[in-house]
Amino acid sequence: MTKVVEKNGLFSIKRMELINIKSNLVDEADAKTLITSLRSSIEVVIINHFGSKIAEEPCARTILKSEEIS
Repeated sequence: MTKVVEKNGLFSIKRMELINIKSNLVDEADAKTLITSLRSSIEVVIINHFGSKIAEEPCARTILKSEEIS
């Protein structure tokens, strides 16, 4: 990875650290929690592309469907 970054010539690596990417969740997340988290991160993109009225329905339907499955 270092070679790829420095090959560009515009960037250099000053420091590199390993981080623990393990989640701090104690319990397993249910489908509704995961969908709600996903929605919060992509909702603006959906609203900008389709409009707020259309963005609400797929999210609500996905949550209902996930409750059926899980």
